[in-house]
Amino acid sequence: MPKISSFGYTNVTENTVSVKPVDLKVVTNYARVEDEADVVILSNKTAPLDQGELVTYRANPLERVSSTQIVQNPAPVRNGIQYVIKVEEILRTTDSVTGNIVDEPVVAYLTIRHQVSGNVTPAIVTETVKRCLGACMRTDGTWRFDDLMRSALNPTTN
Repeated sequence: MPKISSFGYTNVTENTVSVKPVDLKVVTNYARVEDEADVVILSNKTAPLDQGELVTYRANPLERVSSTQIVQNPAPVRNGIQYVIKVEEILRTTDSVTGNIVDEPVVAYLTIRHQVSGNVTPAIVTETVKRCLGACMRTDGTWRFDDLMRSALNPTTN
């Protein structure tokens, strides 16, 4: 009998707002500045040297995949993998009156961890990432970052 994997939630209605990621073209627009077995760091060739952008892909094995939830029926496989996509930006602000320039880093991480199991498919990871993005948005498609950047963590609207 084939295996069937599913999550326990039922709130699966997709938001009608479409998130359109930027097509970075990492193969053509970025230079490899580090290339090791567990990490690749790419530097954006379209950005100036003093206001660069780095994209990092990292993967490493885990002895155990932990969760704050209690796992009632643990799988026999305990070891896992963690992979991270990191984007590092430099925001430059110029005061048009004084001419002063200020540079500030803005960094985003997407970290995914799961057991090394055939039950965890790319479609399962995609679903989880889409739900994570959904937790960052309101129903109307606006992002919750205006609240989060003020440490207002508890959502007040859908």
